[in-house]
Formats: sequence, structure tokens, C-alpha cells
Amino acid sequence: MNKTRKLNIIGLIANLAIIALYAVGAFKLFDGSDGWQYFFRYFFVITGIITVLASFFMIWCNIVNIKKGRDVTPRLFFSMRMVSAVMGATTILGSLFVLAPGNIKIQDVFNAQTGDLFNLFIAPLVSALTFMFVEIEPKARFKKTFEPFTISLIYALAMLVVGLVITYTKSIDKGAEFFGPYYFFAITQDLFNKCASKILPNLTSVYFVLLGVIVGVYLISFLLWGVNRIMHVAVIGNELNEKNDAPKAKNFKEYVKNKIKFAPIEPGVQLDHIYHVSYHNRKQKTWKVKSEGAGRALKVFPTQREAIEFAKAEIAKHGGSIRIHSTVGKMRKDTNWVQAKPQKTTKKK
Repeated sequence: MNKTRKLNIIGLIANLAIIALYAVGAFKLFDGSDGWQYFFRYFFVITGIITVLASFFMIWCNIVNIKKGRDVTPRLFFSMRMVSAVMGATTILGSLFVLAPGNIKIQDVFNAQTGDLFNLFIAPLVSALTFMFVEIEPKARFKKTFEPFTISLIYALAMLVVGLVITYTKSIDKGAEFFGPYYFFAITQDLFNKCASKILPNLTSVYFVLLGVIVGVYLISFLLWGVNRIMHVAVIGNELNEKNDAPKAKNFKEYVKNKIKFAPIEPGVQLDHIYHVSYHNRKQKTWKVKSEGAGRALKVFPTQREAIEFAKAEIAKHGGSIRIHSTVGKMRKDTNWVQAKPQKTTKKK
């Protein structure tokens, strides 16, 4: 069993556990008559919804990956998993180190009767750990670190707008009741102090705390992305290196003897000339042909078909193989070809 299949089996179990944990937490939360007041109002509820959706999508990916023995997870589902993991980690750290010192009791975070133990701690923790150490394919891109930050920023702006409306149309008591533990969304200093009775009262601005929370969300996103990339290199990178350490064919002519023209490459065989056909520019949707080890592409084409034909022509001249990559960079196992270097013919005198 290869590493990809093992990771997907673990991921399947973890995603099923995440859904089960959030189901228990939702049942506890909405069991009371006032449970629905939290819907789309608090960050942990939005986090739970996104995480459950991401887990459902990843379960489908896990099953497909286990059957195929390779990772075919769409980027959209992987991005959703990253967003949910970062929001889950933000929920945990925010509850323990921001909300608890401000306006809630630390034991409330671990209260199983109200569902907070599952919604604020266990389920988000499993989600974050799964993303960091299990769901490490495809390779997480750095620009994806801004997606959880952007969603959190939109949520913060929406809460500030609501805070403006409540503060200047209703009493300060109504504002304090609405914000609850989220004292850093208070618009005025008086409302801030009323919401956060335990926080130090001499803070110069309520926005100072809010800015720290928003910056903290991006730092959490960067941290989870970094751990995911390290695990990707350590696990998936090593697996690829093990494949590349396979012994080369002793004699290239012997390998291609009796082979059909552009036949698939057999596992464990390496050739000297390898031409990679891959995406060149996503905006222009162009494809490039690059010789392995070269710094620049040999040629750029408007379509993949033209790039493949050019690569075939190159190996017809020089011998070697073609490695075709998908639009996300994954190598296609069934589209690698090899051809022997043509022999020079001598004219008879």
C-alpha cells in the first residue's frame, strides 16, 4: 500500500469523525430554545458549516483516491479544507486566548453539555490536524493563505456594520447583549468596556484588539500552510525520490527493442532525455515543452496537442521520453511515451 492510499484512509476516518463531532455539537447547541440565535452570528457556527461541507467533499475525494491509488483531489475542495482548518484553529486559539480573558469562562470552552467542547475545541482541532499532517496533496500554494484571512476580514467588516447600527439606534445594553463574548467588535469604548468586563480597561482603542485578531488569523493561516508544505515535502517528496532512485536501464537499445513506437514507459526505467509538457501561463492558457534539468522551456505553444507533437518530434530525433502533466501539475501515468534514438544509415558504395 503506497503512502497516498494510507493518507487517504486516515483522512477518510478523520473526515467522518469531524462530521460526527460537529453533529453532536450542533445537537447540543440547538437543543435549547435559544440555540438558533447563534446561527450565522458567531464565527464558530460559520466555521462549523464550512468545515462540515469541506469534510463531505474530502470524503468523496478520499474514496476516489483510495480506489485509484493516487491523489486526484480538486483544488477547490483542497482550498475549502484549508479555509476550514484555519478557521477552526482560529476558533480554538481565539476562544482560549482572546475570548476567555475578555468575557467568557475558560471552562465554557470545555463544556460538553452546551456543545462548546465539540464546536470550539475537539472538532476544529481534528480539522486543523488533518489538514496539517494528513491532507498534504495537492501541494498547498502560498497565495491560498490569504483565502481564510479574506473570509475572516469580510466577517469582521459585517460585524462592524451591525455594531454601528446597533450602537447608534439602540441602547448600549442591547449592543453588549448582541456582541456577547466578541467584545472587540464594539464600536465605542464604553460598549467595549461593558462587553469585556475582565479585559484591562485602559486600552486606548477597541480597534487595537480587533486588528490583533485579524492579523492573528493570517499568522495562523501561514503557520498551517507551512506545516502542510513541510509534511508534503517530507512524505510525498520522499515517495517521489524513491521512484526516481530506480536503476536505469543498462542499455537503451535493449529497452526499446521490440517496443511499439511511443509505447508507455515501464515502471522503474529511466531515460537520459526527458521532455516535460506542462502548463506555461494560466491566463493565456499556453503550454510549454521543457527538457528535464533545463532552466528555460524549449518552446511555448497555444495548445497541449501542439506541445505534445513537438515533444514527439524531439524524441524522434534524439531519443528519450515524454512526461505530460495536467493543468495542476500532476503527471499522467498513461501518457508517457518513449522512442529509440534513430540509427544512422550508411549508404552502400
